[in-house]
Formats: sequence, structure tokens, C-alpha cells
Amino acid sequence: MPCGAAVARMKWPKQLSVTLLSLVAAWGLAEAILGQLGLPRCMALKSTESLQGRWLVGDSAEDSYPIHMLAPGSQYREHYASNPRRYFEAGNAVTYACNSLGYRGPEFADGPTGGVLRIAFIGDSNVFGEGVKFQDTVSERLASILNRQTAGAGVRCVGENYAVPGYNAVQNWVTFDQVVWPTRPDVVVLGCSLNDAEGPQFLFDSATGAIRRHDQAWQLFCDQFEALPRWRFVRASRLATLVWQCVNRSRLASALVAHYRELYGPGNPHWAPNRSRAQRLVSACASNGVPLVVVLFPVLEHLDGDYPYGSLHASWREAIEGRLGTNGMLLDLLPVFQGRAGATLWVHPTDSHPNEMANVLEAGELAARIEGSAWFAPLVEQCGRR
Repeated sequence: MPCGAAVARMKWPKQLSVTLLSLVAAWGLAEAILGQLGLPRCMALKSTESLQGRWLVGDSAEDSYPIHMLAPGSQYREHYASNPRRYFEAGNAVTYACNSLGYRGPEFADGPTGGVLRIAFIGDSNVFGEGVKFQDTVSERLASILNRQTAGAGVRCVGENYAVPGYNAVQNWVTFDQVVWPTRPDVVVLGCSLNDAEGPQFLFDSATGAIRRHDQAWQLFCDQFEALPRWRFVRASRLATLVWQCVNRSRLASALVAHYRELYGPGNPHWAPNRSRAQRLVSACASNGVPLVVVLFPVLEHLDGDYPYGSLHASWREAIEGRLGTNGMLLDLLPVFQGRAGATLWVHPTDSHPNEMANVLEAGELAARIEGSAWFAPLVEQCGRR
């Protein structure tokens, strides 16, 4: 009669075989289920139709700085891979139309206008309204809210959107100095995003005439959706690819957090010039008595958890607050969005720009701050007397 050890030796090959067969069966079932669900999928990023750009010389007070602009009078569309909120136009598109200056929306006034309170918006894609219809941009939403207060005084509020996707603080200053300030707006709204500490995000390729985008924050975000494993044997399995995608997205998300933090460290040569130009713009408005609202946009991720960029918001506050003057204010939008699931505020699952609902929240908070300021009522009266 075999002893206990011998019996165990006789059983383990059978147990191993059963375990392996169970794993193979479970793997096969998982592959079948993922196949039925169409998973994993690599979400396609948005595509652009008929986008053209032109280049201007940068700040004349220093070496030429790359400035990109949309072509005057141009129209273009961005197409998304899906339409989960049923918000986009036909073809899952958003259409952008530029005026004769190359900025989004109708023509702008070239100076103070009787009965009109002009609000000049300066910034990047968050202010431009990338991924949202023109009527849903923060500039249009704010003007609509304020008009409820000013209509009785015979004054119409107009938002003039001078924002250009991809701009940093240096380029915002150039826009203010060379384009906006000569028109003498009544109010200036400056949008600041955390990636404004990067260098120029679009460069001109003189050999091909093309505009090349190279900002690292956007690329790290996009890679989370487009990337597939390099190894063919992994790509051959739906389950293995799904696991790889989860690990890869976690890795890239951590890399994105690290990148943002490095932007404000001593190793980034672009933060100092961006900070100084933002300060120059703020000081110019303060010295001329022009009401200014600096709006700080958070990264729309980790809002319902441990938001990792609080210290970067503090860097902007430290750079701006002491220069605002009596008619200036800083509005940090982080408290407005905090506690919400970030993805519910995105224009698309592959595009984290603020969607139409986020723009409503932004405009509401901005309107409350402006209407509660000491300068708004006298400014409305002044515009009514022009």
C-alpha cells in the first residue's frame, strides 16, 4: 500500500493538468467575452479638416518668438470618433469659424463703442473652446449672463475671443500687447492653464510649410488611448492587450503628473519667461486701470480624489496676486470643479478640454465675481454714456 507521500506524488500531475485546463478555459472564455464586447479597443483621436495657419513675428522687445495663428476668415472642423453625449454635429464634428483677424467668432470692434461693454478673452484652447460650439464657449456664455444685468442700462456685453489653441503665457502677452490693447477693451479676461509653462507648442517646418505640434503634456495624454503593445504575441490576445493597456495608461498617467510638476521646477527654462510675460500683462492692466480677471484652469483629472497639482496652482497665485491692483482679481476654477468626476467635464473620452457643461460652470463663476466687483456697475454706467 503506497504511503501518503507517494499518493501526493501521484496526484499532483493530475491536479496541475486540471489547473492548466481551467486556466485555458477561463482564458478562452475571457477572449470570447471580450470579442463580443469589441474589447479592447484603441480609441481614435480627433481629426482636423481644412485647418490652415499663419505665422507672425513675436514680441518685438526680444528675440523673435514663434507665434502661430489661425488663417483669417478660415473655417475648419474637428471630427471625433464617437458622439457619446449626442452633442456634436453631423460626422461627430465641431465647426470653427474665424473672423478677418483669425480669431474665433464674428468681427471685433477696433475701439471703444457706445453702449457696448467689450470683454477681451485671451488664452489657449480652454478659452478658445476646443471641442464646443461657439455659443457654448465661456466668452459667449459670460456675455449672455451679464447681459441680463446690463440690458436695463441700455448696455450690451460682448465677448471677444482672442484665444488661440496651443498658446503659452509668452504668446498671450504678445496677443495682448500687439492686438488687444490697441483696441482699448473695457475688461480683459486672461486664461491661464498649467501647461502654459511649456515652450511654444507649435513650430513651423520651413521645408514642408507644415505646422508641427510637439507639446509633451498633450502627447502623454493622447498616448493613453492610441498606443498598442509592440509585441505581436501580446497583440494576438485580447485579454493580454487589455491588461497591457491598463498598465500602460496607468504608467502614462503617472508620467503626465510628473511632467506637469517638472514644468515648474528649476530644470524647465520656459517657466521663467512665461511667468514674467504673464506678470507684465497683469501689471499693464493694473497701471492703466483696466479691469482684469485672471482665470486659472485646473487639469480636469483627479478632481474627485487626491488632486496632484495644487502646488502648481500656488505657483500661479504667487506670480499673479501681488500685481493685480484694485481692479484685478484671480479666479481659480479648481474649487468649482473639485469633487466631480473629471471625465464628465471632457468634450470627449479622448479629449480632456472643458465641455459645454464645464463652460457653463466657468461662466457662472466668472459672472458672479464680475457682478460682485466694485468696478462693474460704474463701468456699465460709463459704457451707457459713451
